Parts: sequence; structure tokens; C-alpha cells
Amino acid sequence: MWHQCARYVDHEIIGLSDCLAAALKTQHAMIEFAAGTATWEQVRHELAVFVISAVRGKKVPRLAQLIHGERVQPTGLLAEKLTALRHRLAPGAAPIDLMAAATQAAAAHRMLRLSPGERH
Repeated sequence: MWHQCARYVDHEIIGLSDCLAAALKTQHAMIEFAAGTATWEQVRHELAVFVISAVRGKKVPRLAQLIHGERVQPTGLLAEKLTALRHRLAPGAAPIDLMAAATQAAAAHRMLRLSPGERH
């Protein structure tokens, strides 16, 4: 079962089980958004949690704050990429293609150009 699922969920294990769990939760939130059962704010929250989990240190990374958007909104290229991701995942009037949503979710980290991890 895992091998079949792993084909559709792009992930990179960097030694932190919480980071892997955060990545999977983020992708799941993206698929739920595509299905119309989660909000875009939930997706951004999970994505910010993933960024935090991928960074070692005691400070919340600025990127996570920007992605979350509660205190400060992203601008420039990050805002454009988040908007593009939202449009790619947005539920439409047509029947939902969950495989397409899973593919988009799996490619999101490359689209957003998220690095595999760093120290702060």
C-alpha cells in the first residue's frame, strides 16, 4: 500500500520525522482544498508549519511568517507563486480530479522553491 501511495506523494526525508509529517499534512491540506473541504488559510497554515519544521533553530523563519500571512502578507515572487498554486488547486465546477490535485500538491515545494532545510 505504501509503495502505491508514495508514487503520488513527493517527499524528502531530512532526518526529522516531524518534518516528514508536516510535509504530508501540507499535501493533504492541498488535496482537501482542491476537493473543497479545506480553506486556503488552512493550506497556508500547514505550509508554514512545514517550513518551520524544516529549519533548525529557535526563531520562526521569515518565510514561514510570510506564507502564513497572519501578521505580514507575502509580496513579490512569493505572493505570485502562492497565488499560482492556489489557482492550480482551486476547486472548480467540474468534477474534482484528485490525482491531478495530488500531483499539484507533490510539486508544490519545487514550484515554491522551498529548500530542504537550513539553520536559523
